[in-house]
Amino acid sequence: MSSQFGAPQTFRQIRDAAANANVLGEKVTVEAAKALAESFGEATYDYATQTWHWDESSYRVLGLTNDGGDPYELIFSRMLPDDRDRISTELQAAIDNAVGLSGQYRFRDDAGHIRSISFIGDVEKDAAGNPVTLRGLAFDVTEQVRLAATEAVQSATRSRAAIEQVKGALMLSYGLDDAASFAILARYSQASNLKLATIAQRVVEQMSQKRESSVTLLQMLDAAVVVS
Repeated sequence: MSSQFGAPQTFRQIRDAAANANVLGEKVTVEAAKALAESFGEATYDYATQTWHWDESSYRVLGLTNDGGDPYELIFSRMLPDDRDRISTELQAAIDNAVGLSGQYRFRDDAGHIRSISFIGDVEKDAAGNPVTLRGLAFDVTEQVRLAATEAVQSATRSRAAIEQVKGALMLSYGLDDAASFAILARYSQASNLKLATIAQRVVEQMSQKRESSVTLLQMLDAAVVVS
C-alpha cells in the first residue's frame, strides 16, 4: 500500500486554528481548548490511486518529523509490535470491504515516548455506491490530552441535550468513550470558530432528516461547519 503526503481534500473545511476558549461557548480554559485542537491528525485513503494522504497535524500528533519519506511505512515502523499486525489487518479489511473502522494503538514518538492513539474512519461513496475515499481522524489519548478532554466535558453545561445526542451518536458509531467523543466535537468547534452547541444542533437537525444511508457522521460534522 503506497502513501503520498498531502492535505486531505475532504477535510478542506477543517483547519487548525488558534486556541480560543470562547469558541466552545463554555468556560473551558485556553490550555484545555488548545490541547484538544492540537490532538488530532487527518488522513484519507484514495481508492482511485490507492494512496494515503496525511496532513502535517498527523506528524505533530504522533510526535514525528516529516522527513519526506513514506508516512505509512513510518507509522507502522513505530507502532508497538503487539498492535502492529492487528491494526494492519483491520485497516486492510476496512479498505477491501469499504467499511468504516475504529480502534486504538500504541506508538513510539521521536523522543522515545509511547503515545496512545485512537482513530476513527468512514468510507465515502459515490452515487453508484462505489468507495471513493476512506477518511479518518487520529487523536492522541495519552494522559495529558485525556485530562484536557475530561475538563472540557465537565465544563460544557449549556445546550446539553444536543451535545449529548451527538456525543452519543459518535460513541455508538465508533465505539468511543465520553471524553473522546466530546474531543471530536471540540476539535470541529476550534477549527471552524463556531460554538460547540451550534455545531451539535446542526448535526442533530441533519440526523432528524431523512438522509441517504451513505452519509456518515463525519460528513454531517463537515456540513455543520460550512457557513451558509
